[in-house]
Amino acid sequence: MHDRLTHPRGLISLRTREDFLISANYNIVLVNATLAIPYTYAYLNLSSPTLLNSGSAPTSLNGWNLLSLLMRKYVSFNMLVRIDYDHEETFGVEMFACPVNFIPTATIAEAQASLSNPRCVKQITTNKLDRGRLTVVTGLWEFGGFSPRNSEDAHWGTVNPLVPPIDSLYLHLGSDTNGAASVTGTRCNITVLFLVKGAEINHQI
Repeated sequence: MHDRLTHPRGLISLRTREDFLISANYNIVLVNATLAIPYTYAYLNLSSPTLLNSGSAPTSLNGWNLLSLLMRKYVSFNMLVRIDYDHEETFGVEMFACPVNFIPTATIAEAQASLSNPRCVKQITTNKLDRGRLTVVTGLWEFGGFSPRNSEDAHWGTVNPLVPPIDSLYLHLGSDTNGAASVTGTRCNITVLFLVKGAEINHQI
């Protein structure tokens, strides 16, 4: 992208499809575990950078303005998620992050399904002020049957945040509190790198 922007012909040298790197960051506190449902819960929308934070915009989003200026639609086909957490509870928990192709629900069954999923990344904290990092690399390639580079399917969205992809990938993020209710929770700093393919340069006739 840099080479094309600095090319003597400038934007004219752009192809109708280009790759973009978008980065996003925000903070959340996992603190919604109860005695009835002893799992904290949050989800990341990995297909829509502008809706990353459980359907809301992240605190910072870099690279999106360039994509929306030059292109009309996009697909997120590779994502790297880094979750740095600081555990505040007086008891240990099992942190987990699992990519799924549906919006996960705040239920015991869904938490247990994610924990047993072979894609799930897990880490056990032992006590208060325990820190750690979960790293997840995923994308459309991990969920077979999609070819977004060659066909524009339901994973494509417009650069208008109000018209996201119809079919999205998500990351189920939470912790197993082993039967205890949240008191102070677990603070998480979440950083996501999206490898996005944009299509069709905006132009006026």
